[in-house]
Amino acid sequence: MMATRLEIHDDGMLVLNGALGFGDVPDLWDQSWPLLEAAAGDTVQVDLRGIERIDSAGLVLLLGWAGWAHRLSKSIRFLNPPQQLLRLARANNLQQMLGFKEDFQ
Repeated sequence: MMATRLEIHDDGMLVLNGALGFGDVPDLWDQSWPLLEAAAGDTVQVDLRGIERIDSAGLVLLLGWAGWAHRLSKSIRFLNPPQQLLRLARANNLQQMLGFKEDFQ
């Protein structure tokens, strides 16, 4: 399993890779704020394709980022969410808050 990391690409898109579990989220929480601030434009895009596994701590991290964006009158788009995240969001009725379609399988 790769180390969890959030990187910003030249186009301003954030890319998240690794695990988002209870042991991974606290460090990522602290490290993510400068990158979120540096993300370009009024819409922050976060590619989630590289998430290997996620639990409720990872879900809370994404909700925290969504709250940050809302407070700054920005929008945040989570792209390519893995099925595990979609199931977790659905189980907690958070699909709309995270911008996921409600009709996923």
